[in-house]
Parts: sequence; C-alpha cells; structure tokens
Amino acid sequence: MKTFVEIFRNVPTQWHNPKDAILWDKIGWSLSNERAIALTNGMEDFSVEKRINSLFNDYKDESFLCADRPENKICEAKWRDQYLPFLISKSMDLSKDPSQSIEYHPAEHRFRFAAWCAATAGRSSRSVCTFPVSEGAGWLKNTSLKWLALGTHALPEPEDFEVVHDSWCREIKECETRLTYGIAAKIVNCYTKALFLSDMLMVEPKPFRKIVRKLHPPIDRVLLNELTNRNVGGLEKKWRLYMKKGWSKFNKEDYEEVIRNIKNETDNQPALIEAYWQGYQ
Repeated sequence: MKTFVEIFRNVPTQWHNPKDAILWDKIGWSLSNERAIALTNGMEDFSVEKRINSLFNDYKDESFLCADRPENKICEAKWRDQYLPFLISKSMDLSKDPSQSIEYHPAEHRFRFAAWCAATAGRSSRSVCTFPVSEGAGWLKNTSLKWLALGTHALPEPEDFEVVHDSWCREIKECETRLTYGIAAKIVNCYTKALFLSDMLMVEPKPFRKIVRKLHPPIDRVLLNELTNRNVGGLEKKWRLYMKKGWSKFNKEDYEEVIRNIKNETDNQPALIEAYWQGYQ
C-alpha cells in the first residue's frame, strides 16, 4: 500500500458503535494530510507509530456529531488489541519517496470544495460583512464542521439536528465577531449543501436520507424572491419582509422564523425547499 488512504480503506467488518467508525476516519484523514505535507517538506520528522497513537489519544474522548450520546463509547480494548496494531503494521511499509504516491484523502477533497463554496457565498453581502475566502474556509477547518466532510455518517441524529445546527452557527460566529447569525447560517448551510445535497436528496445509503432532508437550505435573495413570487404557503407578505430586510442582516430570531415557515411547507424537511431556488441563470 502506498498511501494512508489505501490503508484506511481496509475498514473492519463490524464496529462496536458509530463512534469507532468516525474515529477511524478522523485518524485516517489527519494522517493523510500530515503525510502529504511531510512528503513535500521531507519525512525525517514523521514518526508513523507515534502519530497514530497520538491521534488516537487526542480523538478518542472527543464528542462526535453523530455519536455524542453518553452510551456511545468507543471499544478502547479493541483499538489497543486490534485496530492500532493493524494500522501501525501496515503504515510501516509506506514509501518516503514523494514520486511513489500522491497522498490525498477523499474527505480533504470534499472539504476543500465545500469550504470554498461556503466561504464564497458567505462573503457575498459586502455591505454588511465581507472577508477573504481563505479566511472563511479557515473558520470551517477550525470548528467541528470540518469533520462533516467525512461523510453522511458524521451527521447528527435527526432529532438532535436543530440543536447541533445552532451550535455550528455559534462556532462560526465565534471565529469572527462581525458576522451576523444570518451570515454564519449561510456559511453552514452552503457547506452542508455542497457536501450532501448535490444528488437531489437521494443520498445513499437510504437510512441517511432522513437526516439529509433535515439540513437547512442556504437562505438568500434568490430563494426568498421565488417564495414571494409563488406565494408559497400563502406567506407572500412574510417572504417579502424577509427579502426586504436581507438574509445577511438576520439575527437568530429572524433566521429561526424563516426556517420554521419553511419547515411548515415541507413537512419538516427543509432541504426540500431547494426546489424553489432558481440559482443564477
């Protein structure tokens, strides 16, 4: 095997609980990124065994988006006896020659694109608050939102989604005090849209469709204008008022009221409102 990506594709056939699976993926993504840097800058300081054990100890007690309930604990004995020795053994054969492999994790690929989309959209209201795209992407990278790029299994349970979504928005706002709640939500929602809503909500495997349809749509003038023109839910006046205020000036209460009305029109599946977003045609 030439890369960490290849090594971590050898997933155990059965996990103790979802937290084990995400821990596996987090370690794999982190090692892949570190090795990519090491291949560029020289491998002398890259100790595989030390880093695998260090990352395991760093991540094993963290709360996970899809598995943050008290009863969901990793099977540490299995990690010590089976998973870590397997990973260390396989990793010892990795080449230190950058010409022999390209270390690029699928989650890194998904993150770069989704973060670019989110930061570009979030900075578009220049009269309220703008920022470099690289800065917006950096906020996502330094919050728990980063790990969503691992896949649908990193999403919270449907019944926990609203609380978790609010925590995501607060995490983004804490990165930059100038951000309104509306802008923070725009960044979060464009990020999750790029990650999970590109296949018209037919995400596989099917069990994850329920949570994906709980995702909030990015609220912008294009969507609000279409909801107004079509008088969706008989709420033309409300949609018009939202549009007049502007999504980038929304506070938490404004945003939650818009989402509440969207939920009422989509049987509590707000992502379905994307059918009204016409894009920039």
